[in-house]
Amino acid sequence: MSESYNILNDYPQDKYNLLIPVQSIQEVNPIYRLVVNMVKVSTDEGDKDIYREKNAGEGMFALTHQALTKLFTAANGQIVETTRVRTRTCENCIEIVKATGKAPSCGGCAARSNVAVRVTIKLPEMSGGWRLIQMTREMDFSNMGHLKDGQIRQTKAYAVEHAESKALSRCIRKGLSIKSAYTLDELEKPFIVVYPVLDSRDADVKKALIAGAMASSNLLYGSGLQLNAGAPAALPEGRNVDMSTGEIIESEYEAGPPEGMPWEQEEQSEAEALACSKCGVEIAQNVYDFSAEKFGAPLCMKCQQAARKGGK
Repeated sequence: MSESYNILNDYPQDKYNLLIPVQSIQEVNPIYRLVVNMVKVSTDEGDKDIYREKNAGEGMFALTHQALTKLFTAANGQIVETTRVRTRTCENCIEIVKATGKAPSCGGCAARSNVAVRVTIKLPEMSGGWRLIQMTREMDFSNMGHLKDGQIRQTKAYAVEHAESKALSRCIRKGLSIKSAYTLDELEKPFIVVYPVLDSRDADVKKALIAGAMASSNLLYGSGLQLNAGAPAALPEGRNVDMSTGEIIESEYEAGPPEGMPWEQEEQSEAEALACSKCGVEIAQNVYDFSAEKFGAPLCMKCQQAARKGGK
C-alpha cells in the first residue's frame, strides 16, 4: 500500500532549509522507504563551511565546496563521471580549421593554458529513479592581470583540481536547488534532504538485496560472473541523454578566470564572447583579428566569404 507524507508537517520552513523538490509526497512505492537526513552547517567562517558572498549584498553568505559535499553525501548523491574536455577556444579553432583548412597557431594563444573539466552526478528522485546533472567548468587564464606571479603558478599547478571542484559544486547546487547566498539566520537552520531507498523489511526486496550483494562479492573475488547492472554507463560525447537508460542529463557549461585564495571562493566573471558584426554569430579571437585587418570589421567565416564575393 502506498504512503502519503507531508514534509512541512515535520520540518516547517521557518525552522529548516528544505532541499527537496516537493513539499508533499502524495504516494511512495511500497518497496521504498524515505530516508530523512539533517545537516548542520557551521556559521563560523573559520570552519570554512561558508564564505561572504559580496555580490549578493551585505551580510550574505554562500556555501563552500566543503559544505556542499556534506549535503551531497547526505542526499545519497553519486559521481558518475569526471573528465577533462576541450576548452571553448580550442573548439572554436577546430571549427575554423574545418572551414579554412589552415591550422591555428596554438603556441601564441592567450588561452593556451585554459583547462576545462566536465562532471556528471546523479541524485535519487522520489520516484525511485535517478536524475543526472552535468556541469562543465573552465579555468580561463587568458586574463590574469589581477593575480600575482605566485598565485598564477599555484593556480596553474592545480587548475584541473580547481575546475573539477567548481564543476562538482555547481552540479550539487543545481541538483539540490541550493541558493547562491543565505543570511546567517537562514544558515543557522539545519538543512533537510529526503530520498527513497529500497525497504529491506519487505521479504522480496530483502531477497533481491541479498542476491545483489552476493553478485557484487563474486565480482570482487573473481568468480567469473559478469554483471552490468549497477555499473554507471558511459555517457556519449556531445549528448544530453544517457543512451543506456534514456535519462535526460541537465547540462551546463561555465567559463571564467581563476581567482586568488581561498579555493572555495566562487568565480563570478564570465568569458566574454566575440561576435560577427554582420550576423552576430560567435567567433574566435584569431578569426576576429584576421577579419578586422582584412575587411575592416569582425566577420564570421560565412560573412567573410560573402564579403570576398562582393569584392569581386
